[in-house]
Amino acid sequence: MILAAGLLLPIVLFENYLYIFTFHDELKGRWYSSLVAGAIAVPFAIALWRAEARMAFDAEDRVGWGLVPFALFLGFKMNVARHLLIVLLVPDKRGLRTLVVAIALLVPAVLPGLVRFNSALPIAAALLTGVLAWYLTEPAAARQRDSRPYSTM
Repeated sequence: MILAAGLLLPIVLFENYLYIFTFHDELKGRWYSSLVAGAIAVPFAIALWRAEARMAFDAEDRVGWGLVPFALFLGFKMNVARHLLIVLLVPDKRGLRTLVVAIALLVPAVLPGLVRFNSALPIAAALLTGVLAWYLTEPAAARQRDSRPYSTM
C-alpha cells in the first residue's frame, strides 16, 4: 500500500511528473532500442531461469543473477555500459560475474585504440551468455549440492 502510494501520489501532486519518463527520449531510449534490448534481455532471462532451476541457486545466487536481465535491458536500451557493470559488482560467491566485469573493463583499457569503452556492454553480455551456457551444459554430478549437514564425528 505504501509502495503504491509512493509511486502514484507524485502523479497527482506534481504537474508534468510523468514527463521525467519521456525526458531525453529523443536521445536515448527510442522504441526500436527497447525492442532490441528486449530481444537480448528476454532470452537471457529465460536461460537464466533454466540455469537457476538446474543449478539449484540459493538466495545469494538469486539476488546477484536476478538483477542482470533488467540491467542488460537498460544497458542496451540506453546504450550505456554502466547500467550492467554496476549490477555485476554485486558480490558473487562463484566469482564468475565478478570475472566478467573485470574482463569487460580490462579489454577497453588495454586496447583503447581498438576497443571503445562502451563496448564493455556487449563484451559483458557475451561473456555472461557464455557463463549461462556453461551453467546449462554442466554435468548433473557437478551441480549437485551436498544438502546434508556436516557431522561432528
